[in-house]
Amino acid sequence: MASSCSRPIRGVVFVLLPSGRVPVEEGQQPMPLNEVELEAFFLSKYEMTVAQWQHTSTWTGRFDYEGPLLPAHGVSWDDCVATLELAGLFLRLPSEAQWEYGCRAGTTTPWWTGAKKDSLRGAANIDFGAEDEQLRAIGGLLANPFGLHDVHGNVFEWCSDEWGDESVAVRFWDGEREATGSASRVLRGGGFDDGAALARSGERDAYDPEFRYDGHGLRLARRVTP
Repeated sequence: MASSCSRPIRGVVFVLLPSGRVPVEEGQQPMPLNEVELEAFFLSKYEMTVAQWQHTSTWTGRFDYEGPLLPAHGVSWDDCVATLELAGLFLRLPSEAQWEYGCRAGTTTPWWTGAKKDSLRGAANIDFGAEDEQLRAIGGLLANPFGLHDVHGNVFEWCSDEWGDESVAVRFWDGEREATGSASRVLRGGGFDDGAALARSGERDAYDPEFRYDGHGLRLARRVTP
């Protein structure tokens, strides 16, 4: 794990997030993930990169976009879990609750940047209606108040949870949704070719765990005490 503030080629920069609860979005009703006190945990400052993935994984697929500092993309939930197990160091995908807690960084607006879509300019790689939507290297846009980059846009990020409706209870220490029997797994954050609505802090999506799409990637999490 790297500790410098520069964008890593292979090392992973983690941010220690304090214990707390996922804020309730303005105008919305509380849900189980808002009611659990999350333990402090590490969340990676950036999305996992192509270089980090290639250094760690035995996955032999080819990335659609080349560049060591681009986010790893086109990887399935199954690919992610297998790669993190191989990497060791107690790395895992964040739960939905951990992901949203990190994304919001204490904010209650639709995006950490504010309530208006234009507030995302300079902070999110999403489709603003131009014709040059593409993946971008990690860390080139503004970080949120926790110091995390690209939580809105660039790639949808896989979470550990099985898909379930927002009333399903969550685990007390990391907020992971209780098993629902669903075959689908959760993604958060929106992608480079999605509009602002899909990049909302509270927006949820799901696909089968073996599904691969070039707008899907990951961010790493780790417990403070394994």
